[in-house]
Amino acid sequence: MKSPTSSTPKTEHGPSRSETLKTATSATVKAISGNKDITVVYSTMPNPKPAGDLASDPRLPAPPTKLTKESVVRLRGAADAMAVKLRYHNAATHARRLPATKDAVDAYNALEQTRVETLGAQRMVGVGKNLGDALEQRLAHEGSQMAHDFSQVQLADALRVMMHEH
Repeated sequence: MKSPTSSTPKTEHGPSRSETLKTATSATVKAISGNKDITVVYSTMPNPKPAGDLASDPRLPAPPTKLTKESVVRLRGAADAMAVKLRYHNAATHARRLPATKDAVDAYNALEQTRVETLGAQRMVGVGKNLGDALEQRLAHEGSQMAHDFSQVQLADALRVMMHEH
C-alpha cells in the first residue's frame, strides 16, 4: 500500500521499474565516482551549469515511466560518463589550462571527456560497454553510421569512436 506522503511512484508490488533503475543508477554513480555522499538529480532539463561544475549538481536524464532498452542504454551511458568524470577530472587543472578560443575549448573539453571515459573503460569493463553502447545508439540515431571517415562526424564523437576501437 502506498503511503499518502510518499513521493516515490510505486506499483502495488513496490517501487516502479523506473524508480528501481534510478536507485541502482545512483548507487553505481556513487561507487564509480568514489563519492558516496553525492546526490544524483534526475531531470528532464539539462544542467544549466557549465560542464566543469558537474560536482556541485550532477544531473542525469530522467528515465521514462515506460522503460525501453534504448532509454536504459542512454541512462547507463550518461551515468557512467558522469561518474568517471567525477572520479578522474580535476576542475582546477582543467580551468588553468583552458584555451582561449571557442573551437579550441570545444576540442579541449571533448579530449578531456574522452580521457576520463578511456580511464574508466580501461579499469572497468562494464563502464566501457555502457559507454560504447550509448555512443553507438546515439550515432545510429543521428545517422552517423553513414559516415565513411572521422571527418564526417563531430570531433568529440570521432575521438570517442577511436577510443572504443582500442
